[in-house]
Amino acid sequence: MAAGHTESSVVIDAPIDVVWEMTNDVTSWPNLFTEYAEPRCCPKMGTPFAFD
Repeated sequence: MAAGHTESSVVIDAPIDVVWEMTNDVTSWPNLFTEYAEPRCCPKMGTPFAFD
């Protein structure tokens, strides 16, 4: 049985510098992505952020 595959894409009508700023501001991700509720700092996990 073959594994499933899903592909999707979006077109972002914005200057690259604006997109870069927004996507690199991890604390704003809950405003951009519905799957993230809240970022929190987790230095013990070896990464600067984790999401609830």
